[in-house]
Amino acid sequence: METSLASVIFVNGSTPTAHWYNEISLYNYSSPGFTSATGHFTQVAWSDSTQLGIGIALTSNNLIAYTVANYYPPGNILNQFATKVPPLCASTTTIGITSSAYFTIGGGQTLGSSSSTNTASTPTTVVAKRIRQRRITSYEVVRLYIDRIRSIQSYLNVYIDERFDRTLIKAQEIDRISDNEKYLSDQWREERPSFLGVPFTIKESMEFLGFCNLTKNAARKNVISTQTAKAVGNMLQSGAILLCNTNVSEGCMWFESRNSLYDATNNPYDLTRIIGGVVQVVPVVLF
Repeated sequence: METSLASVIFVNGSTPTAHWYNEISLYNYSSPGFTSATGHFTQVAWSDSTQLGIGIALTSNNLIAYTVANYYPPGNILNQFATKVPPLCASTTTIGITSSAYFTIGGGQTLGSSSSTNTASTPTTVVAKRIRQRRITSYEVVRLYIDRIRSIQSYLNVYIDERFDRTLIKAQEIDRISDNEKYLSDQWREERPSFLGVPFTIKESMEFLGFCNLTKNAARKNVISTQTAKAVGNMLQSGAILLCNTNVSEGCMWFESRNSLYDATNNPYDLTRIIGGVVQVVPVVLF
């Protein structure tokens, strides 16, 4: 596994947005960016990204680069976005605000390489295939997610029950088996479970043996699942590895993920706002 950092770029926040965008154009984005002015800052977003205000791109050496696309004009030193909540999928980052007028833009880890990969949005099936082909390991992928979840939990309040230690052990077991099989035919490897070694999460309202299953209803405060839901079981049978269950609104009925048992989940891009609906903050799709 190759690990490196993109060159750090200092962008003057007082310059026009068009110039700012040109400064980061060296990255190979999968689609052009667009700009919009909102409140005290200008935002550059990417239409193919669900992470508003964040551009995720590949550099020429296949490095996955994470760039914060919000800049604060001089005098606005809230620093909330960059210092408290870096990009959700970032592992090793150098993102931060050096002053009210500058952003430091850094990069994340490279997880395998592919000369044919020209997009930063790699489907789950492709991640699973790379694990089967031993281009990346399940342990690396799972560790990346666990580290990220732990780093944002105190700010966002996203999960209820977790099984991180057992998940890492499971990932190592999958890697050991796969390493012993890596010299077998490609056809045989393709017949392995479709999501082998890929991490996933479930909503707290879905049953998994041993996890709480309250649907955030105070009347169900001590209810623990005694079985695993069929849909969850299907994912496990496909080789996917369950990380945790995520917060929901009370009875899964409201427009925000808030309840009387575990409180609210915060919006990762503005901690003063709600996320809307229930939490699914750790998507199966890796990049």
